[in-house]
Amino acid sequence: MKEYHFSIRFKELLSLIIVLICTQFNLSAQRFEDYINSYIDLNAESYLRPLSDMITGNLHTGIREWSSVDSNFHVKLGLVVMASVPTAEMKTFTATTSLGFTPEQTAVVPTVIGPNEAVVVEGDNGTIFIFPVGYNMSYLPLAAPQITIGGILNTEISARFFGFDLKDEVGKISIFGLGGRHQLSQYFKSFPLDLSIGYYFQKFNVQPYIFSQQHLMTAHLGKSSKLWSGMLTLGLQSSKTQFKYEYGVAPNQNKYEVNVKGKYPFFAEISGAVKLWFIQIRGSVGYAGPWNAALGINVRI
Repeated sequence: MKEYHFSIRFKELLSLIIVLICTQFNLSAQRFEDYINSYIDLNAESYLRPLSDMITGNLHTGIREWSSVDSNFHVKLGLVVMASVPTAEMKTFTATTSLGFTPEQTAVVPTVIGPNEAVVVEGDNGTIFIFPVGYNMSYLPLAAPQITIGGILNTEISARFFGFDLKDEVGKISIFGLGGRHQLSQYFKSFPLDLSIGYYFQKFNVQPYIFSQQHLMTAHLGKSSKLWSGMLTLGLQSSKTQFKYEYGVAPNQNKYEVNVKGKYPFFAEISGAVKLWFIQIRGSVGYAGPWNAALGINVRI
């Protein structure tokens, strides 16, 4: 009976998260593509990069469950909910007119997550150049189940996999992640804190438009007891996101592809957790370009 109730609540929570995602991607699939395909010139990379950076910061938040790595074999099953909030500088960039527009001009315009307001500049002979609007994204919510296996040579391995289809809202969203931590403080008998290092790889796809990969190397310093844990995580991150879209009017459409590398190499996170019987609840906040937060729950089996 307990498993039945947990299953129902888990599904209800995922449904709520999907609704939140829909509020951010609240246009049809065609309209969604109309945003990411706004540029087919050198402005495209700067226009799309903030969305890539939000995905990266989001996925790197909330992975780590406890400050110390339990030396006893264990398996944990849980769910983590993440959200990223862009900074003001991520909402605009300096773009340059193109397509033979004269005279060439620059302007501060919206990125893909920026204001839903076009910027217009005037050129020769009464011509105008219109810089496209942004998606006006206030936050990016994501969620994924997580399984952690530990207790072998003071090492733990964590994995994520989740996919759901928003159909006409956006498309099929999928998340995959795999990584681990190794505790170093075991080698220093008198060291008063928990010290570990880790590496995590993750993929995030919104088919057929967005294909993103992230890497994160981390160092963890914290303190824990049987009932609570606190931890500081510092890391180096990298990402590459491929945006694919079409432009033009059917049937004379052309394909365009933009490869975007992450702008922010540093990752920082403060997290805390408590243990209530066999359930662990944790929360974290961090900075990786955007501000990020995560809330997770897991059970040990």
